[in-house]
Amino acid sequence: LSQTKQKSHFRYLIISFLLTYGLTYMVFGVVDFSTDIYNVQLFLNGGATYTYASFISLTYNIAFFLGNLVVGAFDRKYDLMKMTSICCVIVALAHIAFVFVDSLWLIFVLFALFGFFYSFISVFVLQRFVQKARILGCGNRAIWTREVMCSIVYVIYNSIIVVIVLLGLEPKYFFLLAGVFMLLSAYLIPRCEEKTRKMLVDYVEDNEICIRVTEGSDATKTS
Repeated sequence: LSQTKQKSHFRYLIISFLLTYGLTYMVFGVVDFSTDIYNVQLFLNGGATYTYASFISLTYNIAFFLGNLVVGAFDRKYDLMKMTSICCVIVALAHIAFVFVDSLWLIFVLFALFGFFYSFISVFVLQRFVQKARILGCGNRAIWTREVMCSIVYVIYNSIIVVIVLLGLEPKYFFLLAGVFMLLSAYLIPRCEEKTRKMLVDYVEDNEICIRVTEGSDATKTS
């Protein structure tokens, strides 16, 4: 391979890698807005429900924190790939169940489930993303890409929330959308891992070819 073709191939691999992870995050990142949409519903109801907003957010964040502690211990002993897909299904079912729940205590339980199991998904994807980005030599660009995707996701999902409110729809039906997206994530995240793993293999193999070509040309010049 010529150096020009090699560079263009590397550039293509890195862009594909960043886009694959970025688009995958745009799907499962919907969970980040679960507390926002429920708080909107509480504010629309008015009255005493204002008080619950902070408690809901606190429940979610505490559960997310505890989940991060657990996933750290699990990561040293088990492969998190299958567990991540299972967590996606659990979070999806919890979001769908939310639409049919009226009990405040059950709502707190569901938000605890959101936070706890979502931590497995978030940590797994971010960890694999950073590890592979370092090997590809695009660590800084990976961090920038994640921040850009986070901003895009915030704009998209907050816009959906605004549209729901303007149309006079029940905000809780946003959870059906989130449930569908999380079921989709159970399929997409393993696919993302497999696709980026192949990209990594291509990158390493191309580097080895480059090294052999360079060494061969150097040997020819020396002789």
